[in-house]
Order: sequence, then structure tokens, then C-alpha cells
Amino acid sequence: MKKCRTCHAAIIAREISIPALVGCGDATSCVEIGQNVTVSYAEGEQGKVYNEYANLLGGKQFEPQEEDPILGWRGASRYYEPKYRAAFALECQAFKRVRDDMGLTNVIPMIPFCLTRDQGRKVIAEMASHH
Repeated sequence: MKKCRTCHAAIIAREISIPALVGCGDATSCVEIGQNVTVSYAEGEQGKVYNEYANLLGGKQFEPQEEDPILGWRGASRYYEPKYRAAFALECQAFKRVRDDMGLTNVIPMIPFCLTRDQGRKVIAEMASHH
């Protein structure tokens, strides 16, 4: 679909601030309901859906090999971890570009699994260092 960004589902999703993927071809037959996926536009105008961060372009440099990736190195604690700091810097740059250069000020980073106030403060400080 050429006009996916302006289709009814995309407009409604933006209005109520929920993520939505539109014009996904065979995604409904490839992705199970409730399955976590990562969507990347790093490859260009057309996005790609991945099931692991490590499968993203450059992701293997930052994501350790894990027995169970669902329970592994996730959430707020990795954003200020020295081994992940460079990857988080790229994420911060991407948010800044999307908000400042593209004008999409409704895009807000959400920090998963922030378990303590201290973790939150560390993540905010790390984000501020990339401003």
C-alpha cells in the first residue's frame, strides 16, 4: 500500500498514542498475536520487522548471546551499562533527529523495566549526556 501512513488505522493509532504497523504484507501470517517484535527503518524508507535486537543492523555488537532472550539483558539497566552506552547513544541521536529534524514531537522514548528511582535517574542522566 502506498498510502499506509494516511490510512484509517494509522491515523487512529496516532490519535490514541498506540503503536501500529500498517501495510505489512504477510505479517498477519508470520507474526503471532502477542509476539514481541522490533521494527527498524534503518535500512531505508521501508521498515523491516525483527524478533530480536541482535538481528538489527549492528545489533550483534551490543546484544550479548543469551540462553533466553526474553529474560536477558533488557530494560533500563542496560542504558547506562558501559557495554551498551554506545548503542544507547545511537538511540538517543535517532530520537533527537526524529523530534528535532523531522518535527515528530509526539515521539517519546519509553524506558522498559525501570525498577527503581535510581535507575530512572541514571537513564535520564545518560540521555542528557547525548543531548
